[in-house]
Amino acid sequence: MNATTRRAISLIGIVALGILSRLLPVGNVLFDKYLGDALYAAMLFELVLLARPRLSPWRAAALAFGLVCLIELFQLTNIPLALRDQGNPLLRTLAVVLGMKFDIIDIIFYAAGIAGFLAPELYGRWRSGAPDSAG
Repeated sequence: MNATTRRAISLIGIVALGILSRLLPVGNVLFDKYLGDALYAAMLFELVLLARPRLSPWRAAALAFGLVCLIELFQLTNIPLALRDQGNPLLRTLAVVLGMKFDIIDIIFYAAGIAGFLAPELYGRWRSGAPDSAG
C-alpha cells in the first residue's frame, strides 16, 4: 500500500473515531474531550502530509502543531463565541470546528495526537531507508 492510500485510510479512521468520541460519551474526560483534541491534531498532520507528501514528517508535524496552536490561541479573541451566537448554521458549525474556549491542556493533547502519528511515519521511513529529514 502506498503512502497516499495509507494516509487517506488513516484520515478516514481518525475522523470516524473523532466523531464517535463526540457522539458516544462514556463519562471519561480523556475519551470524551481530549481524545477528540488529539485526533483533531492528528487529522491536520495527516492532511498536511497528503497535501505535501514530500514534506518531512518532522516539518509536517511542526506545521500541523503550529496550526492547531494558532486555532487554540484564536479562541482567546472570542470571535468563535460570537460566531456561535449568530443565526447562521454555517457560522455556528465554523465556531464548533474552531473551538470556543481556550484551554492550555488542549495543546498538550494536540502534541500527543501528532506524536502518535509521527512515530509510525518515522518508523516506516526508517524501515524503508527513506530519509526523515528532507524538506
